[in-house]
Amino acid sequence: MKTKSLFAFLSFVLCCSLSARAETLEWIRQLGSSESESGGGIGVSADGLGNVYISGTTGGDLEGTNAGNYDAFLAKYDASGTLEWTQQFGTTTNEVCWAVVADAAGAYVGGYIYGAWPGQTGKGGVDSFVARFDSDGDRRWTSQFGTGSYDVARSLAADAEGVYSGGYTQGAFPGYESSGSSDAFVVRLSSDGIPVWSFQFGTLESDEVLGLATDSSGLIAVGSTYGSFFDDSYLTAFRQSNGFVARIVEVAPKIEVTPTSVLFPSTQEGLSSTAIITIQNVGDADLVVDGMSLATGTTFAIASAPTL
Repeated sequence: MKTKSLFAFLSFVLCCSLSARAETLEWIRQLGSSESESGGGIGVSADGLGNVYISGTTGGDLEGTNAGNYDAFLAKYDASGTLEWTQQFGTTTNEVCWAVVADAAGAYVGGYIYGAWPGQTGKGGVDSFVARFDSDGDRRWTSQFGTGSYDVARSLAADAEGVYSGGYTQGAFPGYESSGSSDAFVVRLSSDGIPVWSFQFGTLESDEVLGLATDSSGLIAVGSTYGSFFDDSYLTAFRQSNGFVARIVEVAPKIEVTPTSVLFPSTQEGLSSTAIITIQNVGDADLVVDGMSLATGTTFAIASAPTL
């Protein structure tokens, strides 16, 4: 009898505690047009001030006139849920927005494009892109990158130096070879939108990066794979996609240039003077210099001549 009474008392206390901690929906907002919104996916990110940025894809006219079939968009809400602005951007082809990450200065959005942004040239197939918006909704830059095959940016992470973009590719970035049907990738872009480096990895099957996070030691990537980074036991046991987590650390490039300076003698008109400059990779990572792969320990020479 005492045991039953104690159980009833504890059940009563537990129910009261749960009721006292019930959450309340503070606000909810709906964003849309007469056509479908979201397309490939929607990403949400909040900055340190309570502002909320939402990115996605629209087939309609959220802000202005649709440029093609599907456009990308970015909207900003303040902490109370008031819509501050919406920016819709695209080309005459399709753009799909998969990710957004916010910081104190604004937000980055990422996805893929079937064509080319104004002033840029498509790599072929489908390219990834990252766009930078400030806190007032002005687009500062758009960077398009890829391999010439099918490249999709699925995730973003930002720090003080710029932004990381992760996703999957069916091609090969400079200095890499495709491992399977699709490989995971991470591309580092500067705060000005200039690609700094790319890292590609994968199994014999399909792999992709679905999430990124930064810390003081580097970058953490999570994603999915239909293959195995270790051995076939994972394939035998599950026969489905598995998740993975990986730490990626940036390795500073180290090169030696010989000679460090060249002094050309005075020349007469019609004559030329040429010097040979040697560049050697003495670091721990392979490099790509002007499209040429430069593995660790290798050297190549270039000829330099003054302009007469």
